[in-house]
Amino acid sequence: MGRRNRPDPLEPLQVPTWLVVRNRHRAPLEWRRLAARADLRAILEASKAERIAAGWTCDDIGPRCGFYFCELAGERLQVGIERYDPDGPGHQAHSG
Repeated sequence: MGRRNRPDPLEPLQVPTWLVVRNRHRAPLEWRRLAARADLRAILEASKAERIAAGWTCDDIGPRCGFYFCELAGERLQVGIERYDPDGPGHQAHSG
């Protein structure tokens, strides 16, 4: 039996997405709305390059991964592409 193809989490979407920076407790620290059909992989790679230029150590972004971890002076962050506004209600299944 063959393996199913996993979807690419950085495939451009027809709806807006967000570039989100979260702390070790998953609380959002920064976020930026991205336009529909944006090149999400290029945006995430550019974000990583900016962090490295600022002195952060960053993990690789895998071929089927929509985030990376970075660390500087004992602070560890997760930077990723998300489908819901971190300041909004989120996915309906996760609402209170």
